[in-house]
Amino acid sequence: MNKPPTTPSLGDVLDLARQLTRDEVASGPTLRHRDRAVGRELAALEGKPLPQLLAWLHRVQEDDGSSQAGRVNGLHRLGLALLALAGLLAGWGAAAVVFFYDGTHPVNVIHVLAVFVLLPLLLLVGFAIGQLPSRLTSRVPGLGGLQDAVGLLSPGRLQRVLARRLPQQHRDTLAGWLGRGQIHRRLYGRVDRWMVVHSSQTFGLAFHVGAVASALYLVVFSDLAFAWSTTLQLDAAQLERWTTLLSTPWAWAWDGARPSAELIASTRYFRLGDGSFPAAQSPAGLGGWWPFLAMAMAVYGILPRLLTLLLARWRLRAALRRTFLHLPGLDDVRMRLNHALVETQADEPDADVAEAGAATPAAATSLHGQPAAVVIWAGAAEAGEATAGWLASRLGITAASWHQAGGASTLDADRAALQAAVATGRALLVLVKAWEPPMAELTDFLRALRQAAGQDRRVHVLPVGPSAGDAPTLPEAHHQDLWRRALARLGDPWLGVVTCEGERS
Repeated sequence: MNKPPTTPSLGDVLDLARQLTRDEVASGPTLRHRDRAVGRELAALEGKPLPQLLAWLHRVQEDDGSSQAGRVNGLHRLGLALLALAGLLAGWGAAAVVFFYDGTHPVNVIHVLAVFVLLPLLLLVGFAIGQLPSRLTSRVPGLGGLQDAVGLLSPGRLQRVLARRLPQQHRDTLAGWLGRGQIHRRLYGRVDRWMVVHSSQTFGLAFHVGAVASALYLVVFSDLAFAWSTTLQLDAAQLERWTTLLSTPWAWAWDGARPSAELIASTRYFRLGDGSFPAAQSPAGLGGWWPFLAMAMAVYGILPRLLTLLLARWRLRAALRRTFLHLPGLDDVRMRLNHALVETQADEPDADVAEAGAATPAAATSLHGQPAAVVIWAGAAEAGEATAGWLASRLGITAASWHQAGGASTLDADRAALQAAVATGRALLVLVKAWEPPMAELTDFLRALRQAAGQDRRVHVLPVGPSAGDAPTLPEAHHQDLWRRALARLGDPWLGVVTCEGERS
């Protein structure tokens, strides 16, 4: 087995998402036996989630050859290379235009500074504002209102208006698509954002490298003449102060790259007829600006883009790690990997148990062995020892507390129930009637539960069949599928349906 990397790539994240999707439809015993074997191999990595899960992913996909990480990463690198090439060509072309000199009018220093110093600095300010956290930007007067105005113009609002006019069947289809889109944004939003930033900074860095290379090429292989001209009330002394300020980062090492007062005074240019200079100037002296311009383009163009590229690369790697570790279903994988190492259950059931036709326990999930706050929605089950015993035998869950919501409960009672369940700090399990489709009251309750529980905390929904005595029964398979599709429309990746296996009444 090849040694897996310790940091997930984009391909690893997508591979993991596909693997978890495939595991959703796999049988519990199959997953248990597979991950039990892998868990034993990776016993040394227990307690190290990222290396363990990466090694698990590579081990599982090595067996079936389903990994697409190499192809995805190769395409990503190819895309960055094409962007860099486009940036080099664009920068080369932009410098060729700005530094164009046909022997009549000199290259205007002000134009060069505006395009390759001022504009990059303004873009850098915009980049910095864009990376500020929302809690900070909301305090800046006017910025919060601007963000709200943009939100009002979002096409998503128009989609909701149009969706209300569609037939029910089409509304359900559209809700499913929108739910998947919301899941994508919540799961991969940070990765998408930093991929875009990383790509843009790659292009930006290549653009400025191409511009500097083009400028130096023209300096070396052609005869450029530089001057400065502007309609603004700017005299030579004022321009000298600005150029001295701009030269501060490198003047200590290369004083020749700082324009002298004599050079500035003698190269002011007025476009009168064919152009005129206020003082006699030799043709060789007109090229004295190039060291300053080259250094300014490098320091204020290349260096900031290099730093922002490194920042974007760091943040992209952090986003990939966070997304990799927070994909829904990973808690179940870790439970199967690590719980199997200490469980004492035999690999095969005892003969007397098998002959008795006992139901097969569900696959170990993140709920297995955990005390849970159980919310019973609309009387789906009885809160008591019978239901607690059923949960323990079916899922290995200890019902630590019971909370009633829905049905005849008031809105205030529902809010109190969800707050009490969240306050326990335990796993959250909602029991619902499998044979009843989810209504608006339940979806509103689940949204409120998510808001109270916070992001990334799993909320488990368990559809149950009609009670036999005091204990619930297993739901029909098609009811579980119905609930899985219905809850997917909510766009909450950490909201999932718990499935049970075995005999159904």
